[in-house]
Amino acid sequence: MCTPPTGVKKTKFEVVKLKENQAYRFRVCAINKVGVGEHADVSGAVVAQDRTEEPDLDIDPELRKIVTIKAGASLRLFIPIKGRPTPTIKWDKDEAALKETAQVEVTSSYTSLVIDKMSRNDSGKYTVTAENSSGTKSAFVVVRVLDTPSAPVNLKVKEITNQSVTLAWEPPLLDGGSKIKNYIVEKRESTRKTYAAAVTNCHALLWKIEPLQEGCSYYFRVLAENAHGVGLPAATVDPLKVSEVPQSPKNLIVTDQTKTSISLAWEKPEYDGGSRVMQYLLEVQLKGQEKWSGVNTFKTMEATVSNLNPGEEYLFRVTAINDKGKSDPKVLAGPVMTKDLVFEPDVRPTKWVKCATVKTMTHTI
Repeated sequence: MCTPPTGVKKTKFEVVKLKENQAYRFRVCAINKVGVGEHADVSGAVVAQDRTEEPDLDIDPELRKIVTIKAGASLRLFIPIKGRPTPTIKWDKDEAALKETAQVEVTSSYTSLVIDKMSRNDSGKYTVTAENSSGTKSAFVVVRVLDTPSAPVNLKVKEITNQSVTLAWEPPLLDGGSKIKNYIVEKRESTRKTYAAAVTNCHALLWKIEPLQEGCSYYFRVLAENAHGVGLPAATVDPLKVSEVPQSPKNLIVTDQTKTSISLAWEKPEYDGGSRVMQYLLEVQLKGQEKWSGVNTFKTMEATVSNLNPGEEYLFRVTAINDKGKSDPKVLAGPVMTKDLVFEPDVRPTKWVKCATVKTMTHTI
């Protein structure tokens, strides 16, 4: 007997204190003043266990479109949930964890996500996942934040001359929800604190900044602009000196030679590229071979190469180096052989010089 002695006056009744996973059969009888009527059996056996239901997320049709929001505003997403047992809820953005300032609320009937002061970095795909013992259900909302662009990426220096610098870059990863209109390229001398615009309406991903002051050092930065304004800058880390590699040294000659050494001298380049020549690289090549071997670097414009093989012929070349790199080499006019220089004696005949005749006069007092 499940019912209490007083009977049940309603047409529903909860049977309690059943054993879990035990099968039960039930029947119901109606009672009036005359007595108990015939019973009605509940069809089949009923197992005492929790009733389950797969999770479900009731996404509003408006959220299935792209959700557009202005920078600085708050994002509020409210999603009803169903399922037995109550599903566990997980939120992520672009398959990564939400930022720490995101506020997530979960109850047995809904979940909500709130993010205040949205920025371009908050654009993306927000996914909510509900899971219980009966299954898993996911849904996503695409959010686009209207903001200025992020910084251009992969800013590189393509070329430096004594009067110009050429920069190249790639578009920002985040366009701020609006097409990039143009780029702004700015320059700053290393001795100054403020930037000046080199170009404000660049439509390419490459720009040559000129004219620049030869020998000066500059910082550069590039910014993207969309309908919402100018975005973040991508800047060069170190100052760039406006110069180029020097011209070749001049007048490479042999000044002395022995059985095992060759002495050479040269002159500085006609033009140093806008940056002082720091040193010279001297190289040697044995006649008949292709490989050049470095002898050493020198700050002076003369050098002696020792420990050479007697009687061999050698070629030499010298390269000027500044902070931008190496010049083209200046090659000795022809090979020179290691041998002692022999000088013939310089014997010259004596040359007599005719002197004027001196007359002596005697005077008697």
